[in-house]
Amino acid sequence: MFKWEKKSQIWAPSLENKWAQEYGQNPNVLVLPDRLRIYFSSRKKMKEDNKYISYIFYVDVDKHDPSTVIAFEDKPVLNETGKGEDNHFDEFGTMPGSLLWHGNNQEVWMYYVGWTRSATQPYKWANGLAISTDGGKSFVKKANGPILSKPYDYPYLQACPRVLKLHDDKWVMWYASGTEWLDEGGRLNPIYVLMNAESSDGLNWALGNQQTIPSVCNKECQSSASVIELNGTYHMFFSYRDVLPDQHGHKQYRVGYASSSDLIHWHRNDANAGIDVSSSGWDAEAVCYPHVVKVDDKIYMFYSGNQFGSAGFGYAQLIG
Repeated sequence: MFKWEKKSQIWAPSLENKWAQEYGQNPNVLVLPDRLRIYFSSRKKMKEDNKYISYIFYVDVDKHDPSTVIAFEDKPVLNETGKGEDNHFDEFGTMPGSLLWHGNNQEVWMYYVGWTRSATQPYKWANGLAISTDGGKSFVKKANGPILSKPYDYPYLQACPRVLKLHDDKWVMWYASGTEWLDEGGRLNPIYVLMNAESSDGLNWALGNQQTIPSVCNKECQSSASVIELNGTYHMFFSYRDVLPDQHGHKQYRVGYASSSDLIHWHRNDANAGIDVSSSGWDAEAVCYPHVVKVDDKIYMFYSGNQFGSAGFGYAQLIG
């Protein structure tokens, strides 16, 4: 069983920000020589229709003390507008999935999810790729379309791409794939589970088309798989929740855990995740979107808190 010591909240949204006004979701870390750069998604409501658009930002923190913020980039890092053009798959927002150094560390590749809207469904997700040549300060889309094609068996949603680069010709991705829309009193709720894909170049992906981690409830939602290798075993931390509300009307995430020796067969045991909600504060209702990263001799988990990250994100350190 893993044992995490919660350290502190790092960032919280504020209406005083021009762009990053609500939510702090999907924290994903890029390790730089002198700091950690945490990419995340935040939102603001548009005056025209009072609907959200999400954007990707980053905050730089001290490499040895992530509670110390060095800089905050309060403008979107993807393109000039922070989202796709009209009718593109990311027209109504973007959220980060994975950040990787590539090409002898000359480029940073960002796998991300794009949002659009539909007349028959509340929204649609698709995964894209953007590339930075300035050390991760700004990104340009690799293409106008998504990087994954939609298999016929699971045509609804694809999101939260988390990529592990084993070597130059072996890449593995875990992503959330929609299986159905559940009608709850006239409101459609997506059901999505973790699936995987493989690639030899990070661009062309073969989808496994099968659920990676078994569900523990009938209508479970799974997302944001973070995989780290320790002592010859792969450890996956991910978000999961029941699609239906609890007794308080919430649909709150927890962090789940699974292990594997081959990245194919996974054994789920959520009790081994070693982290849960706090007794009070910004993560007292939920812990979600974990990203586990090794920094020198320490291992950190960066994660979001209550109500899908509406309270922002923070971190914990592995102590056992």
